[in-house]
Amino acid sequence: MSSITTTAVFAIADLTYLLSGGRWSIALLGLTLFLILPNLSTPGTKPKEQKPLKANEPEDKKEIDFTTTSKEQKTSTGAVLLNRSTKSSSESKSTTLKPFKRLPKVVKANKENILRRKANAKTRSVSPIYTSNATPLLDSNFLIFYSSLTGASQRSAKKIHQSLVDLNLKNKPQLINMDDDIDDLDNYFIQTPDLPNLVYIMVLPSYDTDSPLDYFLEFLDDTANDFRIDKYPLRKLTGFSVLGLGDTESWPDQFCYQAKMTDRLMGKLGARRIFPLGEVCMKSQGDAKVEEWSNMLIETLKDNEPIMFEDQESYENEEDEEESGEGDSNSSDEGTLVDVEDMGKMISDSKTESSTRDVKKMVAKDSPTYKSLTKQGYTVVGSHSGVKICRWTKSALRGRGSCYKFAFYGIRSHLCMEATPSLSCSNKCVFCWRHGTNPVGTTWRWEVDEPEVILEGALEGHYKKIKQMRGVPGVSADRFNEAFTVRHCALSLVGEPIFYPHINKFLQMLHAKHISSFLVCNAQHPDQLRALNKVTQLYVSIDAPTKEELKVVDRPLFRDYWERLNSCLDILRTVQSHQRTVFRLTLVKGFNMSDAKSYADLVARGLPSLIEIKGATFCGSSSGNGNPLTMQNIPFYEECQNFVRKLNKELNDRGLDYGLAAEHAHSCCILIAHKKFFINGKWFTHIDYTKFFNMLESGSSFTEMDYIAETPTWAYWGSPEAGFNPADVRFNRKEEKEKKKKLREQGVDVNTW
Repeated sequence: MSSITTTAVFAIADLTYLLSGGRWSIALLGLTLFLILPNLSTPGTKPKEQKPLKANEPEDKKEIDFTTTSKEQKTSTGAVLLNRSTKSSSESKSTTLKPFKRLPKVVKANKENILRRKANAKTRSVSPIYTSNATPLLDSNFLIFYSSLTGASQRSAKKIHQSLVDLNLKNKPQLINMDDDIDDLDNYFIQTPDLPNLVYIMVLPSYDTDSPLDYFLEFLDDTANDFRIDKYPLRKLTGFSVLGLGDTESWPDQFCYQAKMTDRLMGKLGARRIFPLGEVCMKSQGDAKVEEWSNMLIETLKDNEPIMFEDQESYENEEDEEESGEGDSNSSDEGTLVDVEDMGKMISDSKTESSTRDVKKMVAKDSPTYKSLTKQGYTVVGSHSGVKICRWTKSALRGRGSCYKFAFYGIRSHLCMEATPSLSCSNKCVFCWRHGTNPVGTTWRWEVDEPEVILEGALEGHYKKIKQMRGVPGVSADRFNEAFTVRHCALSLVGEPIFYPHINKFLQMLHAKHISSFLVCNAQHPDQLRALNKVTQLYVSIDAPTKEELKVVDRPLFRDYWERLNSCLDILRTVQSHQRTVFRLTLVKGFNMSDAKSYADLVARGLPSLIEIKGATFCGSSSGNGNPLTMQNIPFYEECQNFVRKLNKELNDRGLDYGLAAEHAHSCCILIAHKKFFINGKWFTHIDYTKFFNMLESGSSFTEMDYIAETPTWAYWGSPEAGFNPADVRFNRKEEKEKKKKLREQGVDVNTW
C-alpha cells in the first residue's frame, strides 16, 4: 500500500476508537469493513466488458485440464473450463485457485494450425525438375510400337518410322508390332532392351470393343501397382511419346482413351515425356494430321534444351488439390457430412458405376476381331462365345472317316459340336491355329452372357453350318439327319472355356440335353479348375516340359505361369481325381520334343488317366500369329511315334503303370493310357455315354472307371488300320488327283465321273 492509504487507515481506526468510547473490538470491526466492502460487487452492477483482440493477439484457449483444479467455470457435464490467457506471469500469479476435483483435459481443434501446416507444405514443395540429355536426342535408339486391327495404326507407325529413317540417324529406328512381335511385355516395359538411350514412340488406336491393346493397358496398370516390382522401371528410358488415333464422330467419349491411359501409365512408371500426347481423328483429320504430329516430334528431337520432368503421381496429386480447392483461403469450411454406415455404400456405388462404364463386349459385331473370326468360318455367339464346324464333321458326313476322338473315345464326329463359351485366352501359343485373332487376357473384364444364350446360340449356329452341307456331293442322308441331334460338345475350339464365369451352369445345361462334355484348359487357371464340376472328360494342355520351353511355346500372359501349371497338376491329382483326366501334348519340332524325362516328371505329378500326344498342324503363314513356325517345325508321324516310345519307356522305368493304347495316324495322334484301362488283355478307353448320364442324374458319386467301354481293335496301337474305321472310305487327295489325271489322259470327262 502507499503511505497515504496507510495514514488514512490509521486515522479511521483512531476515530472509531474514540467514538466507541475506547472499545477496540468495535474499532477493529469498522476497519475490517472498510477494507472488504470496496472489493464486493453490488447487485445490478454491469460486468466489465472484454476488450476486443488486437491484431496478432492470440485468442484465449478453452481447455479442460486433468492436472489443474479450479472453481472458475463449470459446464453442464461437470467439466471445469479455465481461462488461459496470454497475460504476463506476474499477473497470473496474482490469481489464487482453490482446490477442486480433477477433470479431463480436452483441447479444441485449431483450424489455424491446420491451414498453417498446409501452407508450409506448399512452400516446401519441390521445384520443377529440368532434365538435360547427355547425348543428342537424335542419337537415341528409337523403338516405334504400334497395335493395329484395321491397319491405320500400322500405316501411321510406318510413316513415323520412315521420317526417322530419312534423317540418316546414328541408330536405325525399329518398328515393333505389339500384337505379334512381342513375346513377353516384361522385356520392354519392366526390364527394357539392352540398348543405350532408348526412346519409345507409341502409336495406338482406340476401339469401342475389346482389342489386344486392352491387355497391354492391364499389364501397365498391374505393373504400376505391383509392390514386388521397381516403382519406376521405365526411368531408364531417355524418353517416350504417344500418338493416339480414334474417331470423334463415332466414339466421342472413347476418343483416344487407350492412348491417354498409356501416356498416364508410362509417366507413372517413371518414363520421361519428351513430346506431348497426340490425338488424331482418322475420319476428319486423317494421315495429314499424323504427318503434322510426326514433323513436330522430329523438330522437338532436334532441340536438346532441358525438359521439365514431373512424375505422374505428383501431377495427379496437384490436380486433385486444384479440384478439391484445398489451400484456397476463400474456400468454404463446410463439407458434406456422411454417416459412417453410409460410406461403404457410397464407395461400392462409385466402384460399380466405374466398372459398368468400363465394361465392353469381348467381340462386338462391328469390331475387326468379329470380322476376322467370321471370315475364318466362326459363328460368334453373343459377345464372347463361338462355334465352328470342323473338317472332321464334314468328313464324317461324307463317310470319309472321323477324327481321333472316335478311335480313342467313341465320339462320332458328325454328332459333335466344337464350341467355346470364351473366345479369350491367357496364352498366345506359337502353334495356335486361330492365327492370334482371338482376344487375350488374364482376368475377365467383359460383359457376361447367360449360359442359356450361349448354348442355344451355339446349337443354332452349328445346325446352320450343317444345313449348308446338304448340297455337298457324297453326304450320307442318314448321317445328315443324325447330325441335327448333337451328342457331344468339344469345348476346345479357341480361347479358354474354363475362363467363362458360369462354366459349371453351362456344363449342367449340356448334360441336361445328354450332350457329353470334353473340356480343354491350358493349366493357367487353378482356381477355376478346382471349382469345376463333373465333366465327361477333362483335358489339360501340357505344351512344354520345362519353364523355359513353356514360355517360348505358349507365350503365357501370366508371370507365374509355371507355378500355375504345377498347381493345376496338383489339383488333378487331388481335388479332381474323380474326373477322367487327359494330358494333351502338342509336339513342335525344335521347340518341345527333346526332353521326355521332364514330361515324365509332370505326368508323375498330375497322374492323368490318359495322355494324348499329337503333332502340331501347320495352318498356313505364321506371320499373322507372330511366331517363327514353318513346315520344318511340323513333325512327321514317325517322329511322333519315336517320341511316344521314349516317353512310355521313361514312365515305365519310374514304375508308372502306363501303356501304348491307341493311335490315329491320319491325325498324327497317339494315346497312352493308364494300365487300369487294360482289362483281360483288352483296352477300355471308349466311353459308355448312356451310363455316364444315368450315373450323373442319379446323384451318386462315381469315377472314370464306372463308365468305360471297350476300344475297337482297329484303333489299337500298331494295328494295320492305324485308327481308321474300316466302315468308312479312306480318301487320299494325292491318289484321287493321280486317278483323275489318268482318266483325263484316257479321254474321260472327270467332271461327270
